[in-house]
Amino acid sequence: MKKYRSSIKDIIVIILCLAWILLCSGSVGSNGVRFAKRAVCMANMKRLTHAWIACAQDNDGYVPSGSPGSGTRPWLGTFGRRDIIEDGSLWPYCRDYSLYRCPNGRSSEQVTYAAVESVVGTGSIPTPNRDIYIRNLSDVTEAKASRRMVFIDIGYFKPDIFAVFNDQYAWSDYAPFRHELGTCVSFVDGHSEYWGWNDPGTVQSTRPPESHHGPIVPSVYNQDLIRLQIAVWGKLGYTLP
Repeated sequence: MKKYRSSIKDIIVIILCLAWILLCSGSVGSNGVRFAKRAVCMANMKRLTHAWIACAQDNDGYVPSGSPGSGTRPWLGTFGRRDIIEDGSLWPYCRDYSLYRCPNGRSSEQVTYAAVESVVGTGSIPTPNRDIYIRNLSDVTEAKASRRMVFIDIGYFKPDIFAVFNDQYAWSDYAPFRHELGTCVSFVDGHSEYWGWNDPGTVQSTRPPESHHGPIVPSVYNQDLIRLQIAVWGKLGYTLP
């Protein structure tokens, strides 16, 4: 991995500040509002992921634990504590509360982003398939760093990782809809993207993202599920139906 060097005068932040000024002044319409909020969310996730990379680089490459309050140097502190953000390992690198939540998230939530299940850091992992987990930056080759996911915008605080099955064709936590028909995600190389959900079986679901009722069986060859599983784990752990 190339050494990441932070920049205080990041041009993206300047552009987003101008976007917010226009938004607050009423100079943009509804489409502009949606675009501005998505842009802010993507910038937030980029900054958080750069902090995640910097934290790992300062600790022999070992990434922060993705589960709040567990493992060594979790990215967030223990659930239920008032200073959950400041207690997290990213705070020394990212001292801005606003960067931990999406503009479209619940107003009562301090954090609306979650690390995906493969990001374990020094936390415990099952013995089988240890190679699919991300403990150290060296676990992901530079060629694959732009395709392995770190954070996803779920729109509310989840005191655990964002769960994604590797060994079965089924949803665990369901696809979040935080920006129209999609959400924002970030990757090991530090960039962020907007992911739109395209499969009719995903888009037509009325299940709220906070709902957890066990595995959800998707339609045949749901491209959104497969794309998400590969981005989280690097590969599928099962044969496609």
